[in-house]
Amino acid sequence: MRIGVLGLGRVGLLMLKEVRKLYREAEVVAGDLSDERLRDAAELGATPVKVNAGKSQDLESFFRGLDAALVGLPGDLAVNAWRAANEVGTDIVDISYSEIDPFSIEAKVVFVPDAGMAPGLSNVFAGNASGWAKKIRIYSAGLPLNPAPPLNYSITWSPEDLLDMYTRPAKIVRKGRIMTVPALSYQELKYVPELNLWLEAFITDGLRTLIKTVKAEEMWEKTMRFPGHAEKIKLLIDLGFLSKEELMGIPVIKYSASVLSRSLPRDKDMAIVIVEAYGEGRRIRYSAIDFHDGENTAMSRMTGLTAVGILRLVLENKLERGIRPPEIIGMDEDLFNNLIQWLKERGIKIAQY
Repeated sequence: MRIGVLGLGRVGLLMLKEVRKLYREAEVVAGDLSDERLRDAAELGATPVKVNAGKSQDLESFFRGLDAALVGLPGDLAVNAWRAANEVGTDIVDISYSEIDPFSIEAKVVFVPDAGMAPGLSNVFAGNASGWAKKIRIYSAGLPLNPAPPLNYSITWSPEDLLDMYTRPAKIVRKGRIMTVPALSYQELKYVPELNLWLEAFITDGLRTLIKTVKAEEMWEKTMRFPGHAEKIKLLIDLGFLSKEELMGIPVIKYSASVLSRSLPRDKDMAIVIVEAYGEGRRIRYSAIDFHDGENTAMSRMTGLTAVGILRLVLENKLERGIRPPEIIGMDEDLFNNLIQWLKERGIKIAQY
């Protein structure tokens, strides 16, 4: 068996370690552009391959001959990987965010997009309730264990993708209609009993494939932060620091992301996903929570472990060929229980009541 891991950032390396543990007899091929990251991968027992994800020939060469691959590329490169894997016939599980609709790909392989935390595990929960729920409300957060001003936030994932999330218009469902609203809108204070915290929650663009696969009268995703965070982000937006206009040939938001990555702490973190479903006189609340384990961030663990758990199902031929977003797993009780049990065994605290 040959398994690929493309993109060796924080989450990519975690996925690589998990795949090596799970499939000791398999050849694991690790792809990245960074020589340093490829050396790290080789030390973990993987076969390192230098890949420029902007070049289709590099990508096709990487994917060719693999039984399946995990993809964790920056969002603007993800679609290149989709097309290359599809072209050479390799099944993929992807945690990347791309503005391209996955359903626009005529998949000849098993393709699981948005297979991380939120979207990802949140979709699995939503899919599990989709048969009866009229309202689905998704909350997610990655938060520092020791919040410090000015933003009460620490960097645990791509700073550029983080800032983009605050500016990207979001699709929600209200009264059965799909609407586009600004990110940071519909703010509320949300009590999270698992953390014994009040957090502010605001709309972000996390529904993704759920818009097409789940029929609900009301559905949205909100990101949670410590109170006051959204107001400070809005100030940065109003001042133009998150603009995509170019300054000396580079989008301003890229400069801001670079500054943010240097100035914000990299504290230990916690991650939580909550999905509340209502309908037919019922209410079910799903929750998943994790904490920094001393080596890996909680965000990396919840994202990467979800993806590897889904990869298992792909390699066991549990998913049919085509676009198979994570909610499809939630809609099948056996697959749902399989994935949830696997995550619990790896320390993710998951509850349903």
